[in-house]
Amino acid sequence: MLETYSEQQLRPLVGYEVKDSAGEKVGYVDVVFVDDQTGRPEWIGIWNGLPRGHRYLVPLQSITHEGDSVRVPWTKEQIESAPTYDEQDTRGVIIGDGDTFGISAEQEETAYRHYGLEPPASAQEGTPRLRVWVYEVRAERIVV
Repeated sequence: MLETYSEQQLRPLVGYEVKDSAGEKVGYVDVVFVDDQTGRPEWIGIWNGLPRGHRYLVPLQSITHEGDSVRVPWTKEQIESAPTYDEQDTRGVIIGDGDTFGISAEQEETAYRHYGLEPPASAQEGTPRLRVWVYEVRAERIVV
């Protein structure tokens, strides 16, 4: 399960194909979102692979790594109706040197509800928790 992976173990998965619960291709791992306070990876971003395509938030919970792909326990339809991180929100802005950006606590809460999951206890305390991403280009893996 990917929720047990460290940030360093997740980085090489960027660019891997993502398959849904039925084995249908959903897109590619685009980014890894980590908690800015704990450094713990909590979300992956999935890019659908199309020019100007959408990028969807998917929690790491119950995702598995299978060879050169990643398998999520949700349907393609559920992922494609999930909150995206390609839209601006109140905290979804470029941070620091431009190599990282975050999603807002509100956007994260909406994503947890979408997947029917409870946020971690630290997220329920009411303090904003900015997520930042770790990016490693693996374009050679992406076949559109």
